[in-house]
Amino acid sequence: MNPLFSQIGIKGGLNFSNLNNSDFDNLSGFQVGLFLHFKLSKTVHLNTGFNYSQKGFIIPKSILGAPLDGEEVSINYIEIPVNFAFHIKTGQQSSVFAQAGPYLAIEISGDASEATDYGLNFGVGFEYMQLQIAFNYGLGLNQVVSNYQIRIFSVTVAGYFQSTHSNNAEAY
Repeated sequence: MNPLFSQIGIKGGLNFSNLNNSDFDNLSGFQVGLFLHFKLSKTVHLNTGFNYSQKGFIIPKSILGAPLDGEEVSINYIEIPVNFAFHIKTGQQSSVFAQAGPYLAIEISGDASEATDYGLNFGVGFEYMQLQIAFNYGLGLNQVVSNYQIRIFSVTVAGYFQSTHSNNAEAY
């Protein structure tokens, strides 16, 4: 097996984000992007890429009162995750995985007081042939709004394009 066997693909999914304060309400958004998938070994993989990701929160009525009741605060980012994934085969062309790693997000529009966010990703998923579904949690570490950090739960579906390595049994 080529030590840096890689694939390129697209992914998209739903984001449910908030701040690390339970007084605020969740804001739904989406993410879409390109990703690179490197197989460092049969069990250790590296996932990275570029995502457009919508994050934010909703200011509840009990915090500010009128006229900002229920105001949505949306922040749009270009995000670069770097996740190490540990795969366990469940079949000839399928596996389950757990992944974790850092991310860097650069604001392209929105209402953040800090233009850069960074943090840690944690996730689990299932991969079958050229498709992947994943459930991830993003733990923002930078205070992007006042004294608060972003928290995000996402569900994504990804599909690989043709691999950059010859298609043989050892490639998986």
